[in-house]
Amino acid sequence: MILRGIACALILAGSLRAAELRGYVVCLAEKDGKFVANHEHIYGFKTTEGKTYKLVRAKLSEALFVDKRLHEKDLLLKGTADGDKFEPTAIHSVKNGVVCEVYYWCDICAIEAVAPEICVCCQGPVELVEKPLK
Repeated sequence: MILRGIACALILAGSLRAAELRGYVVCLAEKDGKFVANHEHIYGFKTTEGKTYKLVRAKLSEALFVDKRLHEKDLLLKGTADGDKFEPTAIHSVKNGVVCEVYYWCDICAIEAVAPEICVCCQGPVELVEKPLK
């Protein structure tokens, strides 16, 4: 079920819980929209309800750290929350009210990837795809 804001689906163990968050990627070092010169980005996710989580970097969340185009999108992330940390396991965008699957595609090899790296087969570029969910 897709909801606006934070939707906690299941308590797993202790403070770990499955969650679905809607919002956008932010740099935690640039609090309150203030510009901070020469800093390392610490990426977080700010929900539509105003709660901010620090993003955990992993294979399934790598695109959020390396593809700046995703920072400009209304996103719906599914994953695991642990206090103020969130590890995404699925990335979706919301375009004109439609939820879209986000992935990277190699036209030559017809291979899908979760991050904008070179194709594992032909070593060529992959393209960002946002495909409406059915």
